[in-house]
Amino acid sequence: MSYMEQQMQQAMEASEHEYNELMEEFRPPSDWDRPEWEVKSKVHNWRNYASEGLKREWQAFTGRQKIMISSLLDGLADNEHWD
Repeated sequence: MSYMEQQMQQAMEASEHEYNELMEEFRPPSDWDRPEWEVKSKVHNWRNYASEGLKREWQAFTGRQKIMISSLLDGLADNEHWD
């Protein structure tokens, strides 16, 4: 394996490790990367808490940002209390 190949391999492994740590820490909803904004669900739906501006900008966010934001919104949705 050449030096460049080794460097690429190490970078990929570091990225995978960071991704796994983020997923473990934040536990985002399953559709965090490509949410279907148009799919409506009345109760415990993290997408209900996203503003129109956030929805428009979603694809501009990094994966890290999407994980963190969707996890935060999912926590809000999980705390809903319905009578």
